[in-house]
Amino acid sequence: MSNNPSNDLDLVIGTALSMGQDQLNQQGAVMPFAVVLENRTATARRAAEGDDAPEEGQPPLRLVFVAPEEESEEVDGADTIEDLYLALEEQAGDLDAAAVVSDVTLLDAEEAGDALHVAAEHRSGDVAALLQPYSAANGEYAWGELEADEAEPRIFTA
Repeated sequence: MSNNPSNDLDLVIGTALSMGQDQLNQQGAVMPFAVVLENRTATARRAAEGDDAPEEGQPPLRLVFVAPEEESEEVDGADTIEDLYLALEEQAGDLDAAAVVSDVTLLDAEEAGDALHVAAEHRSGDVAALLQPYSAANGEYAWGELEADEAEPRIFTA
């Protein structure tokens, strides 16, 4: 909602990472989700419709989840992420920024293990991504150093 893409990306990345860590701590797994920053027009429309608009002075952040198409015990994370991006592309006109969170396995020999992956993009074309490695022992999570990752724009491409 600002005119600063860097600040907007920091906001969605920080919120997404925090929520991903909370989800992992509470549930032991992370289903892919997105944190989006609505633009002023979308927020004003939601407020006028009496929808769940943010309080005055609060950033217009909201969560986006997609339900698996079929009920199954095994959910394909890659399919869920693709469905999530499709949903975000449909909402792109209402958004200034978005961050998609997923749980990934690091295959690099030096850094094999698990990590939260956050890929964020802004309407301006700016993109950022990071990895938050973690390890689990006895239901407790230890968090590694944040690492930059590569990202390509997928939502604001039109």
